[in-house]
Amino acid sequence: MSFRRQWATPGPSEGFSLTEVVLALGIVAFAIVALLGLLSASLGTSRVAEDETRLAAITSDVIDTLRSRPFADVPIAATYEFDHDGERLTSTGGEPYYQCVLSTTTDTSTTNSTQTNLLSVRMIFTWPAGVNPPPNQRSVHASLSRK
Repeated sequence: MSFRRQWATPGPSEGFSLTEVVLALGIVAFAIVALLGLLSASLGTSRVAEDETRLAAITSDVIDTLRSRPFADVPIAATYEFDHDGERLTSTGGEPYYQCVLSTTTDTSTTNSTQTNLLSVRMIFTWPAGVNPPPNQRSVHASLSRK
């Protein structure tokens, strides 16, 4: 009995040609580049949303501070500094990231003969603090009324 080894010759459907492999790699590379572009855009949007959320919390903190004072003691102008997490900095230290410049004006339409009943408050937020000109700036307006 003789055993003969027969070699099978590959037919047209037994594998991928170099052209098919290169085309598939090109499609995968294009998809990866598109996903990386979306990732960088979403990171920028996430950063903006993070800053806007912190500014809302800081604004609430500043307004609460003003409301806790007697109406006559609300400052005409003040500057508040906050760290990167939105916590107010005291005079003992910490590096400021957000800065709030506050100015108040009297709303004369509500003034009676003896007292003012309404203050218009303007808060200008800049971040990062200490950079001139500030790359990010928001202005917020609020009103404080006498209790």
